Amino acid sequence: MKTALFSVWSILNCNLSLGNLFTSSVAFGQQRSSTENEPIKVAYQGEPGAYSEKSTRELLGKMVNTVGRPNFEACYKAVMSKECDYACVPVENSLGGSIHENYDLMLRYDLTIVAEHDFRVHHCLSAKNGVKKNDIKFAISHPQALAQCDNYLRANGITPIPTYDTAGSAKMISEDDLPPGCTVENTAAIAS
Repeated sequence: MKTALFSVWSILNCNLSLGNLFTSSVAFGQQRSSTENEPIKVAYQGEPGAYSEKSTRELLGKMVNTVGRPNFEACYKAVMSKECDYACVPVENSLGGSIHENYDLMLRYDLTIVAEHDFRVHHCLSAKNGVKKNDIKFAISHPQALAQCDNYLRANGITPIPTYDTAGSAKMISEDDLPPGCTVENTAAIAS
């Protein structure tokens, strides 16, 4: 599968053979009243290992407590309730398009973008040990990752099945907790 280059906003004149362009933004709620030595808490959508968590760590370093949330709105709510100091969410993707949900949520929750980050990802087609590529009939992943890999999936006769998260899809395979029709013998995850 192709390497994807995530970059600030949609740089449409970039050589798309490099892959995918993406913006990961950090949305800020209100000033916190903690000491500088205390790690900040950043909400992200997904399971540990999700691209948003990796983007957060790459942007803000190791002194960050990342807090996975089941969906984007839960990230915004975590900032508004002061459970988290920030939320790191994707907002733009040149192959999959804008993440309209996050633009809408920024308006609804009145959060401000305080930083943007270029993030490079490598999508992998991951399956249980022993599964041959020819046996893979289904790929599970976040809808954006599936959109980014659409040409690859079509060329290999693999049916995309959207799930809540890239890292979560890998977890679903490892736990044999798969959508109907999928088995660990015929399904792979698109993840990092």
